[in-house]
Amino acid sequence: GITYDFNEYPSLNDEQIALFNYLRTLITTEPENSFNNWNAEGFTGFLHYLFAFTDYAFSSIFETTPGYRTEYYSETAYKLIAKMNTTMAEFGNDSIEYTEWGRTNFDQYYWPNATDPSGLYMGGFRGPANIMWTAHYTLMETLYERSFNTSVFVDEINSFVNDWNNSLTTDGYGNVTKGGIWGDGLIPCEPYIVFSQCNSIAIYCTELYDNMFGTSYMDMWDDGLDFINTVMHEEYGLFIDGYFIQEPIGFSGSMGSGVPSTI
Repeated sequence: GITYDFNEYPSLNDEQIALFNYLRTLITTEPENSFNNWNAEGFTGFLHYLFAFTDYAFSSIFETTPGYRTEYYSETAYKLIAKMNTTMAEFGNDSIEYTEWGRTNFDQYYWPNATDPSGLYMGGFRGPANIMWTAHYTLMETLYERSFNTSVFVDEINSFVNDWNNSLTTDGYGNVTKGGIWGDGLIPCEPYIVFSQCNSIAIYCTELYDNMFGTSYMDMWDDGLDFINTVMHEEYGLFIDGYFIQEPIGFSGSMGSGVPSTI
């Protein structure tokens, strides 16, 4: 037979357990639309990143051993995902939707003319042009399903992955188009810049999704990865983080002379 030595299995040390318990208490005892205990005064627009990377650390804990996949842990992850998904419709200004999106003018964008309502609407918090939230939120949900296998988030995960596929492979109206809606094979946020980092989260999530569900969505990123490798460089050949695909509303000047193509 097989002899198992449980001392060889990974486990948390006392400090790691204490940190998890501290965060668990914070997440599970404060209202989901309260951000007062996160020491983010002046940085509330970045709270969704804090929640996302906290969740990624949690997920690495859950994967070490089945002992960390009980309700004690799943409840913590579930409530953190709920906090990430607080909406203006339910919580007004006390929501991630407001701090990350609604307090700006991002909700009044269209494509290809930013101010022409006859074009494709780009101003939705849940996409298509908000990869800096949709990628992290969907990855949080997907990691939850990998750890706890509840299927509670599967329909929403499917919806986001299919929306990315539509954005990356069609003109937004269902017609197959190389490079997708914006022609670069990437998805913007803010919603006029494509960021390599934001798209990398969605790319990782897609790879995980394919592995979990036996699908083949990764090909939809081929044009975007090529764009990053061949176009998103500064004058000395170094990779740049962001690339303007559209002039921001309210910017004085033109894309040719006023707005850099890269940041």
